[in-house]
Amino acid sequence: MANPPFSKGDDGFGYRREVLKGSTKFLADNAVVFLNISYQYGHKRIEDLYKNNVNFKYEGVIATTDWIPFDLKNEHLLNCLKTYVIEEEKGGFKYTFFVKDSNSKYLTAQKTFEYFNDTGKNPLTKWQTHMFKFKKR
Repeated sequence: MANPPFSKGDDGFGYRREVLKGSTKFLADNAVVFLNISYQYGHKRIEDLYKNNVNFKYEGVIATTDWIPFDLKNEHLLNCLKTYVIEEEKGGFKYTFFVKDSNSKYLTAQKTFEYFNDTGKNPLTKWQTHMFKFKKR
């Protein structure tokens, strides 16, 4: 079970990639790795994580919270969002936040940043635990 911190200077998945890559030396066949990955990282980034670690099969979300605020008044989280915007601008996978208002919708990091600046309202995310099953090759 790992809850890696945000890895500054990349798409936020640097430590998650290292956990999967490094764990292969220690795991028995059919072992599982649980990673905490919040919703805003998006499905494409999670898919890329296991497709680039061929020893793992993605088993899905095994635990999740309901929608909770991604508190952008918290400087650390605001800096994360700014890093996400830069990653999208470089052509990386899009991030996904949810905003609940009269026109509930999913927003990219860039649109989320604009939404927060315009309204002062926080987007929503979910904290989730994902399961990856290990297969020796």
